[in-house]
Amino acid sequence: KLVDEHLEAILAECTREMLNRSVWRNRESACRALADALVGRRFEEVESTLKLLWENSLKVRDDIKESVRLAAEALCRSLSNLTIRLCDPALTTNAEAVRKTTDIVL
Repeated sequence: KLVDEHLEAILAECTREMLNRSVWRNRESACRALADALVGRRFEEVESTLKLLWENSLKVRDDIKESVRLAAEALCRSLSNLTIRLCDPALTTNAEAVRKTTDIVL
């Protein structure tokens, strides 16, 4: 419940910390937190950050620190699962959400 109440702030902070160049621990923990926070979300909850999450997670996949790369890989898997679910009309009842998610990915 607490994550649900503060999801927007969590997404914003973690998205910003993913690109923290000086502290690898912040990059790693932001990726891990986002991977957990995105599970089972609806489009309306992630609409404002979905594109930026994809952009940043792909950047962090190329980090110098291996543990950060592994955390970013887990985030990419979580994002991939979420995006596939949001793009599938059989799993997402809101046709507008399906269209918008597809537009973000393409």
